[in-house]
Parts: sequence; C-alpha cells; structure tokens
Amino acid sequence: MIVDRTMQVQALRPHVLLVRGSDEVGKGRFTREEAAIRDHYDALLDGLERFGNYVSTKLVRVENIRPYIGYWLDDIHSDAENAADAAWTAALLTYIDFYRYRGVQRLFKEAGKPIDPSSEAYRKSLSQMEDRDLAAKFAECVKRT
Repeated sequence: MIVDRTMQVQALRPHVLLVRGSDEVGKGRFTREEAAIRDHYDALLDGLERFGNYVSTKLVRVENIRPYIGYWLDDIHSDAENAADAAWTAALLTYIDFYRYRGVQRLFKEAGKPIDPSSEAYRKSLSQMEDRDLAAKFAECVKRT
C-alpha cells in the first residue's frame, strides 16, 4: 500500500473530528491503516518530544542535535509547495498541539521555527488548504480557552 499525503491528513485528524455512531466505514473510528500511520507519527513525535525536553533543560543545544533532526525541523516548518502539502502541515501541527506535544513545540521554537497555533507557519498552512471546512475544524481543535 502506498501512503500518500491525503491518507496522512485523514490519519492525523484529532479523534474529536470523527463522526461518532456512524455505520460508514472509517467514519466512526480510524481505519487500521490510519491507526498505523498515527502510531508511526507518535513514535517520531515522542523522539522529538524527548529532544525538546533535553533542549529546555539545557542538557543539549539545538545546534548540537541539528545534524540528527535538522531535516525534520526544516521539513515540518517549510512552506507548502501545494495545497496537499499545506493540508499535511496543518494536520501535523494540529495533531502536535491537540495531543499536547509541548516539548516538540518548544524544540521548534528554540530552533527559530515556531509551529504552535499562533505561529505564521500554522496560519499559513491553514490558509493554503483547499478543504476550507477541514481547515476550520483544525483551527477549532487548537483554540485556547
């Protein structure tokens, strides 16, 4: 199976965006493939979370770990080349915030690449999405009360 950006966006939706009580396949729960995609992202984000905590406690500096994670810092924070890329970025940044990967957000901020919902990177990714309804739902999921 080929996992494309569209599948990843669907998998990274916060669980509150699933339609509960639906008999339609995939509407009331994540599909097996989506759950696997989420598991892989959780593993990546757990590692970045650890690095973020190391940076915030001054155990390491971002410059020292950049050779190991620089690709991820640059790719996740980069400008979207098209609407599909923007949707992926918006979905991932929403996922990071919604599931409280605060160490990941600190890591990106310390690297000079903020990704929290108030950041330009997040707002720009939402604005470039073709699916305006999904963009609005993502924005609603990260609203601060």
